[in-house]
Amino acid sequence: MTIRMQIILGVLLACIAGCQQRSAEITGGTPGTLRFGSQTIGDLVVVLHRGSGTTFEQVGFGRTNAAGEFQLVVQGKEEPLQLPPGDYVVTLESLGPPIAFPKEYVLADKAVLKVSWTDASSQLDLQAPESLLASLNKL
Repeated sequence: MTIRMQIILGVLLACIAGCQQRSAEITGGTPGTLRFGSQTIGDLVVVLHRGSGTTFEQVGFGRTNAAGEFQLVVQGKEEPLQLPPGDYVVTLESLGPPIAFPKEYVLADKAVLKVSWTDASSQLDLQAPESLLASLNKL
């Protein structure tokens, strides 16, 4: 990787981290929990996307605390997101040390975490395999 690319990547990551850190202060969005089997991890960003095929739009995100809990924030704004009914795919990002998630947890068009949200839904309960967390801990 060239020095120029490293600088661009560093600036981009700093901008993302700054936006995500502010999300922890915003309350009132749709609540959720991310679990890896029975385990949880903090400082992850849960990103919800809407779309199909290879065209997806980021709708909102939330930052997990140590218990895996988060509240959704509107993408690009500093306000809580009340998730409208629909089908969504979920991707994950790390705010802490870099985590090499497999592509099906990073790319919306490959995502295996999916949500069908209805008017009767009240909380997102995202379940990733515990083996994923175990494999990430080995990196």
